[in-house]
Amino acid sequence: MHVNEPFRAPEYITDSLTGAGRREAAAIARYFASDCCEVRPTHIYTSPRGRARATARYTEKALGMA
Repeated sequence: MHVNEPFRAPEYITDSLTGAGRREAAAIARYFASDCCEVRPTHIYTSPRGRARATARYTEKALGMA
């Protein structure tokens, strides 16, 4: 979340990511796929919630796991 961006609670009712959540998931996926990351994940475990699975999909795609 950026300093000037207002806080938004997760979308519990729709069980989906907010815009900020999508940006954060994309950012961590880029990090894991970058040369800066010394240890790359080989497995991703999530809860069955839609938000958790949606977050993991960004990293799965970036690392070629999807």
